[in-house]
Amino acid sequence: MAPLLEIRDLHASVGDTPILKGINLTINAGEIHAIMGPNGSGKSTMSYVLAGRDGYEVTGGDILLDGESILELEADERARAGMFLAFQYPVELPGVGGMSFLRGAVNARRRDAGEDDIDNLEFVKMVGTIATALGIKDEKLKRAVKVGVSVGEKKR
Repeated sequence: MAPLLEIRDLHASVGDTPILKGINLTINAGEIHAIMGPNGSGKSTMSYVLAGRDGYEVTGGDILLDGESILELEADERARAGMFLAFQYPVELPGVGGMSFLRGAVNARRRDAGEDDIDNLEFVKMVGTIATALGIKDEKLKRAVKVGVSVGEKKR
């Protein structure tokens, strides 16, 4: 089985400045990795390159997601494939229900995979089952996206 994510000898630049100079990383399904290092060591650059952010140029190497190179994919295509970058301090979205937001994201992935949208009732049941297993309380599922949460909770 191919690794979930494999970064092979990745080199990347911002403008004329090389930042990443030969990064290698393999992440298998079920593994958790923490990327740590001092300021200026390339952590954010690597994240932006993985997500396909404009202005970051891969000058060598490859990024494989489920065994397939993602270098030619646009940021939205990478997101639909499961590779996206979340904000460290996301903005509040008053009026946008968390469940609606999640269902929209799930259905976007399902459409991309050629599957039918999941209806609201089925989605609520599915999320309820998962939330119970994870110990997530109902009130958290009912609020708007990132509205009324602590800074620490926003990072999660």
